[in-house]
Amino acid sequence: MRGKWMARIWRARNTGEVSKFFMPREKPGKKETGQGSSQKKKDANGSQAIRRLARILNASFHPGDCLLTLHFDEPGLRRIENDHDTADHQMMLFLRRMQYAYKKRGVIFRYVGMTSEKDDETLDPVRLHCHCVVSGDLISKPEGCGEYLLNGKPLREMWGYGTADVQLLRHQDDYTALAVYLCRQARCLPDEKRWHPSRNLLKPDCVDVELTTQAIQDYNRHKRKGMPTLKLGADGRLLIPTRCTCLDDGEYIPAIGTHYVRFLMPEARKLAPTVPEHERRGGGRRRV
Repeated sequence: MRGKWMARIWRARNTGEVSKFFMPREKPGKKETGQGSSQKKKDANGSQAIRRLARILNASFHPGDCLLTLHFDEPGLRRIENDHDTADHQMMLFLRRMQYAYKKRGVIFRYVGMTSEKDDETLDPVRLHCHCVVSGDLISKPEGCGEYLLNGKPLREMWGYGTADVQLLRHQDDYTALAVYLCRQARCLPDEKRWHPSRNLLKPDCVDVELTTQAIQDYNRHKRKGMPTLKLGADGRLLIPTRCTCLDDGEYIPAIGTHYVRFLMPEARKLAPTVPEHERRGGGRRRV
């Protein structure tokens, strides 16, 4: 098959990624209608969804922002008739109320929200609940207060359907672990979004480079400030740039040729040494 090898390079805050793939000249034929995706394709789509969400979280959220878990009590479940779509709608109304409160104070509000009825470990069905990663500028827990407030009003009251748990995002360079936690609970229906993003989320920097000697040299010579260097081994394997810390080095099979790496940029070393390394890298199942 004719085509060319490409590298797609991302930079989201302190995290860099490079993916090597083959781009054919001819467009692939259309798949016959009525045929569902294979399990291998579904797994690949799941991995890509985690990487996309991790880039969004890395680019748009920082320590001090919040992971909200919105629970439905028994009266709340009856009000929504235990319906997933209705719960999703009520979550979006809640996020818009938060957005309005932030706008009145002149503060930017960003969010990513999703509704789930899965357990994050076993994937068994559980009570409906919602997860939202939101800007935490106006969310606080005053001394002596037992719950988090937004402009002096408890988040539980703003939600109105049950309890609202709050976890502050920690000092991490990479929120991939949080992306895994959220994506595992998403309802993966055909043509349905796994999460609802706000329109003002920051986009990671991205550039495509053809994998020829000249193109790689030109990219490294003229790359935008902050973008990672592109390095390719003699066997076609992607190499981690100098002074970067490897987070994920995917299996490389020369006969196939595709490869993926994720790493921390050198700027991540400037974090205070008091922050444990396993927290900075985002390790752990629910470490947020």
